[in-house]
Amino acid sequence: MLRKLRRHKVAPAKAGHIKVNNWGRQARTAIAWVALLLATVYAFLTFTSIPYSPLLSALDPKKFLQIIMIFYYFFWVWGLKHDTDLQELVYATAPAGGKLRPSDIGVIILIFVASLLLMWSMGDESRFARLLTSFFVVNVFAWRYLLGAIRPAIVESEEVYRTEPADFFALERLRAFVHYISGPWQWFRFAAMGVVLALLNAVTFFSAFRKVISDALEQKYSQLPSAVTYTLLPDALFVVFTIVEEGWIWNVRMRTDFVLKVTNDLEEKYELRPRN
Repeated sequence: MLRKLRRHKVAPAKAGHIKVNNWGRQARTAIAWVALLLATVYAFLTFTSIPYSPLLSALDPKKFLQIIMIFYYFFWVWGLKHDTDLQELVYATAPAGGKLRPSDIGVIILIFVASLLLMWSMGDESRFARLLTSFFVVNVFAWRYLLGAIRPAIVESEEVYRTEPADFFALERLRAFVHYISGPWQWFRFAAMGVVLALLNAVTFFSAFRKVISDALEQKYSQLPSAVTYTLLPDALFVVFTIVEEGWIWNVRMRTDFVLKVTNDLEEKYELRPRN
């Protein structure tokens, strides 16, 4: 009788929990949309009253680009350190036996050289656009190389975590990392970066196209003079490129960190077993 009574209570509890989840999801969605609407209205009222023309006219394109580059490299280097720490937390075995291979060193040197060339090119728009494109290609190449280099460590770590006594919390942390490092979202991110980079190259190398964009922005936003926009357009697109590249990946990084934190906290209190 006790066993039947427990089974009888589990089903309503689970059904009630599902209703609570649905209610919570709807409430959070409504709050998020209302907050977004209020923030949008406030931002519109605030920024439409700012005298953009004097501010943009006083802006030195070269200095502006240098400031953007400082933030770009800060987030990029910080991200590399973060990813190294993340791998240290989820692996059961080190890639390549814990040693750097000559090919690993070669990729590091390639990234370092591309970074130096990118900083050297900041005084020339066309040179900067070419080298930023090269840096983007190197970035994709380095990512694909990294996936190949760490794949054996991922496979071996998964086998270790599945071996009795299995560590399913560690396995979930590993899966969260695999989604972060090789999930489909990475291709969408690189595709978006490629689109912005294509626009940056177009306004850099085709003055007629750049003039059309500048004039169109002036017609839509009277506070943005075409002459000023024409000068700052490549730098503005580099800002967009940086936001797409770093904003997207840091969003996924924080979500991955959250999964690791939650599984670590739960591991101290509970045991995890698969349903099947």
